[in-house]
Amino acid sequence: MKNKTSSFFLLLLLLALFSVAALSAADGSTRKAALGGGGGRLGGWKPIGDTSDPHVLDLGKFAVSEHNKLQAAGASSSSSSSMLSFVRVVKAESQVVSGVNYRLVLEAKDRGGRARTYEAVVLEKAWLSSRKLTSFKPL
Repeated sequence: MKNKTSSFFLLLLLLALFSVAALSAADGSTRKAALGGGGGRLGGWKPIGDTSDPHVLDLGKFAVSEHNKLQAAGASSSSSSSMLSFVRVVKAESQVVSGVNYRLVLEAKDRGGRARTYEAVVLEKAWLSSRKLTSFKPL
C-alpha cells in the first residue's frame, strides 16, 4: 500500500512540475491567455487591428451574403431592394465563446448604389467548419 501511495504522489509531483515548465516555456501572450489575462476581460470583445486581413474580409462577405439569403427567403416585393453588396469592413472585434464571435462594422451598398453602415455578428466554429450570422442591423 505504501508503494502505491508513494507512486501516486510522485506522479502528482511530476505532473505539477510539467505544468509549471510548460507555462514558463510559453511566450508572454500565451502565458497570459492561459492564465485568463492578456488585457481586457475574459470573454470580452477584443479589437482586430487589420480590417483588410483576408479572414476578416471573408467574414464580412459571408455576413452580407447570409443577410441577402435571409432577405430572399422572406421574399416580399420590398426585400429585393434591400439586397446588399459588400464594400469593406470598417471595424472588427472578436470574442472567444464556444467558438469565436466576430462583431463587424461593415459598409455595403444597396441596389441603388447607396452605401450604408451595418453591424454584423458572425459565430465561427473553425473545428466544425461552421459559420452562422447571428445578427445583422443597420447603424
